[in-house]
This record gives sequence, C-alpha cells and structure tokens, in this order.
Amino acid sequence: MRRIKKMLLPFLLSMVIAVLYGTVSMADAGTAAQIGETGYASLEAAVAAVQSGETIVLQEDLAYAEVVSVNRSGISFTLDLNGHTLQFTGSNAYLHIKNGTVTVKNGTISNSTDSILKIASAATVKITSGTYTGMTTNAGKLTVSGGTFNIAETALALEDGTNDLYYYAKAIFTNTGTLKISKGTFTTPTCRILTNSGTTTISSGTFKCTYDGFDEQGQLVNIKKGKLTIKGGTFSAKCAVLSAADSSSTVISGKTTFKTTASYALILVTEKAKVKIKKGSFKLSGKNSYSSVILSYSKGTVSISGGTFTSGGTLVRMGGSGKVNISGGTFKTTKKYPMLIAQKSTIKVSGGKFTASKGYSYQLDGGKVSIGSGASVKSKYGVYKG
Repeated sequence: MRRIKKMLLPFLLSMVIAVLYGTVSMADAGTAAQIGETGYASLEAAVAAVQSGETIVLQEDLAYAEVVSVNRSGISFTLDLNGHTLQFTGSNAYLHIKNGTVTVKNGTISNSTDSILKIASAATVKITSGTYTGMTTNAGKLTVSGGTFNIAETALALEDGTNDLYYYAKAIFTNTGTLKISKGTFTTPTCRILTNSGTTTISSGTFKCTYDGFDEQGQLVNIKKGKLTIKGGTFSAKCAVLSAADSSSTVISGKTTFKTTASYALILVTEKAKVKIKKGSFKLSGKNSYSSVILSYSKGTVSISGGTFTSGGTLVRMGGSGKVNISGGTFKTTKKYPMLIAQKSTIKVSGGKFTASKGYSYQLDGGKVSIGSGASVKSKYGVYKG
C-alpha cells in the first residue's frame, strides 16, 4: 500500500502542475490546443508558450465573448484550426494579433455580429485556408492565399432594424496596412474589400457581391486614399464592382474580369481618384442610358490603354471636371445609346476600336470629346445631338 501511495504521489503532483500552468498531456481530456506532444487547457496558454517554427493545433471548438490577444514579438508560428471553429460573439470579441507573424489555416473563425480578426501595425498574418465569417481589420501586413470570406447576414442589422451595408459589411478593411490576395473566395451580400489607406494588391481570386443597388452601399472593391493594384481575378456583382474615391490610385491589368448587372456603373471614379486600365475584360449588362462601364462625376482621371469593354448602356460617362484618356482597347455597346458622354469634362481618344451597331458614337453635354486618327469608331447614328 505504501508503495502504491509513493507511486501515486508524483502523478498527482504532475496533474496539479498541469492544472496550474495550463498544460496537459496529449491524451488528457479538456485539451483546447496542442503544440507537439504538449497539450494546453486554453488557446491563450498555447499562444503564450509557442516558439518560432511551432504549430498550435486546436483540439476542439472554442467560443469567446472577449478579445483573444496574440502579442509575440519576433515569434513566427502557425495556428492550425484543425477543422474546428473559433466562435466570437459581440462587438468586443475577436482575435487580436498585436505582434509577431502568424499563419492561420484549416478551420473557421466566425462572429455573427462584428469583427473576427484585427491585425495591428506590428503584426504579419498569412491566411492560407479556412472560412472567415465576419470583418477583418488590417493595419499590418496581411497575405491571403486561400480561404472563404464573407459577412454574416446578422452582422448587417443595426439596433434600429435598418441595414447599413456601407459601414458594417466589410470582408477585409485595410487601414494603413498592406493587403495581398493571391487566391480565395469572397462572397456575401456586399463582400467589400475596403482600403481606407495603405496598399492592396489582388493577383487572383473570386469576388462576388449580391447587393442589388446603385448607391455607395453596394461596392465590391472600394479604394479611398491608398493604392490598389489588380493583376487578376474574377469580380461579379449586381452593384458597382470598383469604387475609386478621394486621392486613391488604381491600376488594373492582367487576367482580370469585371462584370455587373447594375443599372448604374461597373467602375465608379469620384473626387480626385486616378484609375489606369491596361488589360482585362469589363462587362456591364445594365440596359439604360444611365448604365455606364465607367462613371465619373467629379475630378477623377481615367486612363485606358487596353482591355475589352462591353455595355448594355454607355461605355464612359464623365461629369464634373474629370478627364479620360483612351489610347487602346476594344469597346462595344449593344443598345441605342452613345458610347461616350462628356458632361463638363474632357474625353480624349487617340486609339482603340469602338463599335456601336445600334447606337451613337458620343454625346456632348457641356463637355468635349476628341477622337484621333489612331482610333476606329463605327456607330449607326454618329454623334448624338439631343
């Protein structure tokens, strides 16, 4: 009996230590996360213990009504959700990566009402796979090479019962940080990729917005004061695909496809934004005189040197004092509307192929259109004179 008691004593002491310090053996019940052979009773304990090159593997679904912080300066590790879910509830509950480099994969992070992930300026996050339902706010460096991103329907409802998509429905919100998307699926009622400032680069991916509206609430990709480069990807919506505002700069090239069924605009350029289009396919199937592939009603500047543009309405409608320079590309309208409309603005065409088999070449509405000898313009009715 004494021998048995002596044998039990070390075991009991080890269990007490495990409880006190949050570590348990791999086989113990109640293990929330694991690093190698060592189990931890909570994700927070695992984060505090992880070292560079190691992987935290979740062992069960976890629910939080508070912030879970990661602050590991100089440490680079992987958070493998292992098919499990991190469920956050409420406006002050999310994964807050303050420092370090974290790779996240293989599971779900969700918040039905608000944010799921906040990335501070000193942090680097790499998302390679998984499902992310809720808003991600990025002030650091975020790289997305896979995964599905969306906003829960309940996240759109405010206390007064209204639906404020513009302010609340952002799949990824980059504020002074750097965002790079090379793959992934982004699909929700709005699924806005919003860059308030900072730099966003999209080289591939599938982006879809089902919001059916022509106001600023429905904008699939929104750039305000930063830089946006789109090198590829498929973007489809019932609203505007791209909204470039303020003093932002956007360059579109590569195997990029924009398409919308909106009766408003495919690309919206406002204020002093600059947009350059070098290559891609751009299609608007809205079928009225106000439907435009490119719409600007301020001081925005648009330069087009290539790409294929098709519209059920007009191709370019410029208001305010904006400017459009077209040096190349293929342009086609399918209805009885002008291809180009200049409203107190200047549209300069030095190249490209324009075809309006049922419509007009252009319309002057207080603005100016100049067509150089390098451009080919064919229309059924010529210049629209009102």
